[in-house]
Amino acid sequence: MTTHTIRHTPASGLARLAALLHDLAHASLSLTRACDRWLAHRQRAARDSAELRAMSDRELADIGVPRASVDPASRGLWRRDPLR
Repeated sequence: MTTHTIRHTPASGLARLAALLHDLAHASLSLTRACDRWLAHRQRAARDSAELRAMSDRELADIGVPRASVDPASRGLWRRDPLR
C-alpha cells in the first residue's frame, strides 16, 4: 500500500508572501508617483526658463526679475523682495 503525501507551503506562509507583495506594490506605486511629480516639476522649470530667457531685459525688469536670476526663478528658488 502506498501513501501519497501532499507537500505545499502552509497557508500562513502564503499570506505573509501576499502581504509582502502588496507592500512592495504600494512602495513601487509611491516611488513612481514621486518620480512623475519630479519630472513634471523639471519640465515646467525648463518651459519657464525658456520663456524667461526669451524675454527682453525691459520685459524682465517690468516683472522684477533680473537677467541673472532667470534660472533660479524658473526653478522656484528665487523670490523678489516683498514690497514695503
